[in-house]
Amino acid sequence: MKCEEKLFEKLFESIAPAYKMRYYKIPDVVAIKINGKIPISRKRFADGVLVTVNGNYFIEAKYQYGQLLDHQKITQKNINKVNSSYYVLRKKLMQKKTKT
Repeated sequence: MKCEEKLFEKLFESIAPAYKMRYYKIPDVVAIKINGKIPISRKRFADGVLVTVNGNYFIEAKYQYGQLLDHQKITQKNINKVNSSYYVLRKKLMQKKTKT
């Protein structure tokens, strides 16, 4: 699924300028494990930032029915308490009807 999410983000990044917006990908940090886990403070808070004339929005891209991870849910809740600018974009593919 990670590969599909990356392709979805690249597509979104290429389409955004057509709607007078810009999408900036936030680079992944180098994972540093402490006691076998990556601390929340080391994980990025979103996949990217969508910049529009109306404001900036944090974007978490998901493909199909991918769920938010625990640290993403916490981040979403905390950011939305302040200014409701954390969004999850999902790309869902519906099954094509087959001719019989």
